[in-house]
Amino acid sequence: MENYFPELRQNLEHLYLALYFCEVADYFTREGMTAKHELNLLYLSLRALSVPSLPEELVRYIYEFRMLAIAGEAPRIFECIRCGKTENLHHFYVGDAGIFQLNLLHPLFRQCIPITLLLTSFS
Repeated sequence: MENYFPELRQNLEHLYLALYFCEVADYFTREGMTAKHELNLLYLSLRALSVPSLPEELVRYIYEFRMLAIAGEAPRIFECIRCGKTENLHHFYVGDAGIFQLNLLHPLFRQCIPITLLLTSFS
């Protein structure tokens, strides 16, 4: 390893976030496991923390989502979980951890969360 990230030691919040990233990576990997993708994500995320123009929250959210995706646990948010189409995605269903097209919602409509509601709650 050639980069020891000395700039992270200058900012306590960045240091704690970097330690959190390491804890998450430790949770999702095991000794003797080939963890190429997990380690690459960790490295890129630590580098991203060193970029002043990138918000810490954005780096954290991307790290968490990508780690879940690598582990096969991420919600499907880029295509309908019923038909696979990528247009007219309007509602998120927690039960299946994915997004639906509006016309495929009928039996689950009351249990779904509109995407616009999700987007405004994170901004």
